[in-house]
Amino acid sequence: MRFLVACALLLSSLSAWAGGIGMGHQALTGETLYDKRAFYLVLMNRTQTARKLKVTGLNADYSPSSRLKVKTPAVVVGPNRNRRVLVFVDGLVPGERLEQLACVSEKKNKAFRVCTQLKVVRHDRLPGRGASHSGQ
Repeated sequence: MRFLVACALLLSSLSAWAGGIGMGHQALTGETLYDKRAFYLVLMNRTQTARKLKVTGLNADYSPSSRLKVKTPAVVVGPNRNRRVLVFVDGLVPGERLEQLACVSEKKNKAFRVCTQLKVVRHDRLPGRGASHSGQ
């Protein structure tokens, strides 16, 4: 019984710490006719102090991504506030389906991060239409 109480206390303390920063969505999807697709991420700070956060892009296998660009990678989010950050998935080719991860962590503590999955599809023409977007 003591073991269960100790585990419950440990989990509640970790979740309280982890719950301090977060993101508004667990997954975002989008479609495009172009080589880029933009997403807004909502960064959340549920603590009583301002936090310096950093947004990084990762591939689906958690390796660093060169295709996810962050407009403002380092931001300060005030206490009990949200902040939107613009990210781009770049270099899409027609017919490509790509998954990326956008992750937020505190600048001083990079061991802990929260990630959102971004899924994007680039079409070579509008779905349901025969003609290509470029008019060819």
